[in-house]
Order: sequence, then C-alpha cells, then structure tokens
Amino acid sequence: MESPSMLAPTVNVVRRRSSLPFVHHFYILLKAHYFLYFSAFGILYPVMNITLRGRGLSTTELSYINIIIPFLVFFTNPLLGFIADHSRRYLSTFNIILVIITITFAVQFVLPSVKSRNIEAELVDMHYADKSPYELNFCASQEVATKCASRSQCGCSYQANCTFHDSINAEDFNQTQKFSLNFTMNANDFTIKKNDVTDLSELQACGINYQVSVDPPLKKRTLGQSLGQSTPVFGSTKLAVCEVTCSIAHFCHGSRYPNQMGYILVYSLLFVLGANLLQNAIALGASIGFATIDRPEIFGQQRIYGTIGFGAAAFGASRVYEWLQTEYVYIIMFCIANVLCIFVTSFIRIEPEKLNDGTAVGKNIVDDDDDDEINDPSTMKDEKPKKKSSLFALSKLVVLLKRVDVIIFLILSFTWGMSYAALDPYLYLYIDEIEPCKSRSIVGLMSLVSSIAEVSALYVAGRVLKFLGTNVASIIIFLAFAVRFSGYYFITAPYYFICMESMHFFNFGILYVLMTEKADSIAPDGLSGTLQGVALGVSFGLGRGAGLLAASFIYAFTQQPTLFLVFALFNLIAAIIYILGYFIGWQSSKKNENDKNANKGKIMIQSGGCPGSGKTTVSRLIQHTKHETWPMIDFGCLRVFHLNHEWTNQNDDEEQMSFENLIFILKNYHRYSYQNILINDLTDKCLGDLSTYLSHDEYNYYVSC
Repeated sequence: MESPSMLAPTVNVVRRRSSLPFVHHFYILLKAHYFLYFSAFGILYPVMNITLRGRGLSTTELSYINIIIPFLVFFTNPLLGFIADHSRRYLSTFNIILVIITITFAVQFVLPSVKSRNIEAELVDMHYADKSPYELNFCASQEVATKCASRSQCGCSYQANCTFHDSINAEDFNQTQKFSLNFTMNANDFTIKKNDVTDLSELQACGINYQVSVDPPLKKRTLGQSLGQSTPVFGSTKLAVCEVTCSIAHFCHGSRYPNQMGYILVYSLLFVLGANLLQNAIALGASIGFATIDRPEIFGQQRIYGTIGFGAAAFGASRVYEWLQTEYVYIIMFCIANVLCIFVTSFIRIEPEKLNDGTAVGKNIVDDDDDDEINDPSTMKDEKPKKKSSLFALSKLVVLLKRVDVIIFLILSFTWGMSYAALDPYLYLYIDEIEPCKSRSIVGLMSLVSSIAEVSALYVAGRVLKFLGTNVASIIIFLAFAVRFSGYYFITAPYYFICMESMHFFNFGILYVLMTEKADSIAPDGLSGTLQGVALGVSFGLGRGAGLLAASFIYAFTQQPTLFLVFALFNLIAAIIYILGYFIGWQSSKKNENDKNANKGKIMIQSGGCPGSGKTTVSRLIQHTKHETWPMIDFGCLRVFHLNHEWTNQNDDEEQMSFENLIFILKNYHRYSYQNILINDLTDKCLGDLSTYLSHDEYNYYVSC
C-alpha cells in the first residue's frame, strides 16, 4: 500500500535520431521498467518477514527491524535524490542501487538459519481426583499459546515427545520407554504465570510458565508399575521429561544455541539495507519517469504498469511456490526480474529539453534534427559553473523548504504516511487473528481489489487532479482514509474488508501522483529528484515510522480494532482542519488578489504618430488636470541622448536599447511606489514587445492612439 513541474534528466544520453521511434514515442521502455521493478518487489518483499521468521528471527525482533526502516528511508531518500540530481545520472544510480538490493537479499537466502532448542517440558502426575491427573509444565514465549493455538483448525498442533524417568529425581532417562502425546492449548486448558526474566532475549524465549492439562496415551497404573513407585496422596510426581514442538516449527522454539547473535545481526543489517534501498528505488524510479515523459499528467499511465507487475508477479510466485515447495523460487525469480530491469533501464531515453542546469549540451545531448551541434564548440559550456549552479540550487531548495505552502505540503505527506502504518502490518495481523485459517485468502483478495483500484487511479490521476485541484484531492484522500479505517472497525466479517480496499484508489493512486507532481512543480531547477525524495521520505519514511510507533503502542495496550477507530478519527479531524484552513486561505488569497490588483502599476501609453498630432498635449492635459503626481516620459527623449540632431543614425538596435532603458525606468518607478505613469511616442514594435517585459500580474497598461 503506499502526489507534486518537472524533473531534470540524465545528461549522459546522446539524443540522436532513434531507430525505434515507436518504442520511445509510447514510452515502452519506461513501462517495462516499472513493470519489471515492481514485479521484483512483489515477488520477494511481501514474504521476506515470513521467510526471516522461518529462519529463526522472532516476531519481536522483526517488529524492531521494521520500525527502523521508515526512519532510515526518511534520510536516505533525499540523499540519493540529491546524488542523482548532482551527478545527472539517474539511470546509472538506479541500476547500481538495484544491483546492491539483489546482492543483499540473495545473501539472506544462503545464510544458515538461527538455531534454537526445542521447548523443554516436564510431565507431572498431580494426583488430583477432581482434575486432570497430568500436567505438562514448561517455560516459553507468549506466542506459543497464541500463534499455533489459533490455527488448530488449520492443521497446527502441539506435540510432546517424552522420555520416562527411571525413578524420582533420577538424572538418567530410560531411553527404551518413550512416548508422544498431542495436546491443545485453548484458554480453558492451561494456566500461565509470569516469569521473572530480566534478559530480553531470554524473555522472548521463556517469558511465561505454562501449566497445561494433558491426557497421555498411558494409564496411570501402567506408569506407576513401570517406575516401581508408590502413589502419594498429595503433591506431584515428575514422570517424564519432554520436548514440545509445533507442526509449524517457528511458532514453538526454546532458547537459542550459543553464538547465534552474529547471524541475527547479519540478517537484520541485510534486511534493513535491502528494504531501505527498495523504497529509495521507488522514489528514484518516479524521478526517472518525470524526466522521461513530456507531460506530467501522463505519469500515472506509465506507473500503472508497475502495479500490474506487482500483482501479477506476487500471484505467480505464490503459485510456483505451491508447485515446487521451496522458498528459493522467490529469490531466483527476484534476481531474474532485477537483471531484466537493469537491462531495460539502461536504454531509457531522457527528454533533452528538460535539461536546465549548466550542462555540456553539445557534448551530451543534442536535438534529434541537428546533428551538427554535437561537436560544435560554440554550444559547449564551461563545466566549472556546474558545481556552483548545484550549490546555488541546493540553497534555493533550503529556502523553498521555509515557505508556508511547502511546509503544509510536507505536513500532509507526513500525515498520510502515518496512516499507512496502520495498514501494514497491523491490518494483516488483525485479520490473521480473527480468521487465521482464511487469512491468506482474504489478504490475497484484498490485494487484488486494491491493485485494481490503484491501476484505475494511476491511469486517470492526471485528469482527476486537473479536475479536482490539489486542495480538494487532499481533502478527499483524508476522507477516504477515514472511511477505510471506519470499515475495518465496524465490520466484523473480514471478508467484507475487501470492499474497503476500493479506497486505495485515493489512498495510494491519487496520493502518489499528487505528491510527485507537486514536488516536481515547486522544485528549483535541477533539484526535482531531491525534493521528490524529501516528500516521499517524509511520507513513507518519517511519517510511517512515527505511525508505526503510535500504532504499536495502541495495538499493544488496547483491543486491536481500537487502532482503526483511532486512525479513522485522526484522518477525519485532519480533513476538517484542512477544510477550515483551505477556506480561510481561500478568503485571504482572494483579498490579497484584490489588494494586488488595486496596487498594480497603471501605465497610460500614447502610441507613435505624426508630429503635431497632439499626443504630448493630451498627456500634459491628463497630468495637470487630474493626475499631477503621474510622471510623464517621452520615448523620443530617451533616444535623443544617443542620436544626432537629424536622427540619421537611428536603427533597430538603438531603438531596442532605448526601449530596454524605458523598461528599466518603469520598473524602478514601480519599485519606489510610483503606480501611475504616462508614456508618449512608443513605436508599434515596442508596443508589441511590452507584454514580454511587463507582466499583467504587476502592471495595468492602457494604450491610447
């Protein structure tokens, strides 16, 4: 589950006439890039937590690891965006990142698993007449009672493999007298006592003392005879030592073997690095998209193929796994998709007209129709100013981040990112707890519906945002989150959660394009990728990380559905605040616009004509009868300064120079708060060029012939 004009392009691509115009005209390579990258993402990332848990990492350890990742994304997203912007090599940066991702995840599949002992237990004869005569006592984590017990109808069961004592308190076991027993752990079948353990690693493996009533497949008389023991009236007798296992191994494990911490750290570091770079590559992929397309509103139509690839690859990988029953199918398919993605990405072409910093144009990029400029020294620019230009652009970005509208945009990104924390992973955990036997099917159907909604949104996102505008779209995104979380809270049948996934149309499709377009439109030249990285880092990094911390607290200390109610209210309140802010801001901007129009400079122009036609007389009449404070400028007087008495040396260049001097004088008058100016004898050519130099946003000028 997971929008902001345009990104500067890569400069290491020579723009010659393409031998494949169809491929580049319809962005076939860009579509393939998104399809392959998100295919790789969908193949592996959803199952990595399950894979690591199967390799011995506990759920608690995985929770800590996943909380770290969003905060790391927040810092690395803009950093890698700036590196790509500064080097102007978006494609190379992306491919290098993808190579590192492939290596980090491949290494995790070849590392040995973290080894743990089985849970050690004691079978005790309690000698109670009114209760079950036997109890199985052991110390383990709380997950032992919850994970497998909730899946008893799905085939998960407990088994104890026991060995009899030779006698009471005997040190050796009679290896010839062994037996096994199956048992359940429902709420009424066992009691627990908290275990005082200070070491965290021990607490994860042995935090609760269990006392489970069991019925071993042996009669008490047979046990007593085999042991040669008398049966006491009160107290308990230790009959056997057992090892408790689950049919799903990673639900039941005891303390770890020595020297396993190194493997845990390696798994953690590799997963954090790989998952972080996967998120960085998503932001960088958006930068490549905006640098490639010629119109920002069609970005969603390209990105849509990533969603299609994600859904198709995730489903296909699960089918192949069911067929081969080995987890290595995931990493093999992941590596193949990444190799193909790197190959396709290398041939993507960037739009040359989007190059807007001091780059050696002639050396790197040329127009398709002008091959002569490739080696023309006149088109070359000194590369030394490039560093100064980058630093200047970065300073402009710092100034940009202080603007109120940019701060509001980043706050919106942060708020939306917090909402994602409740969706992944807590929604799936909640479904797994209330419908453990059908959770995978439900989650699969929910993913299918959300993918369809996302595909639809990305395809029409440009038109939707153009129709609604950024502010209205932002309000709808908040309301969609509120409706979605309200459904999770009030709906009791998990299958109906599928209907709520239609809100993914706004919660990711429209949101993602809005953020990337907005960031791209307000970024300084050459720093679009950096600002997009900041925005996505704030949302899916800092925002989601803060949301995970809040969600973990709510999820641990309240009933699970309460989490969704809290986030529904949170988004509803955010929508109300934004609506009020939008209304107040709209009224304020309307007032400012009126004030701005009232304060525009007014310029009255008497156009050129024959001498003696009365232009100067009319201007002086206006000046002396109604507007004595209006300065009056005769354009011909500005030309007198450099023309001879007969004006025989007049030409187009000197007229243009005089016109530019006039523009400077007008702007200087305006700077000193002179709002009304009279101009005489302006030529027709200068009249036509007037709008180029004086914007209607700052000046109102009237022409009188």
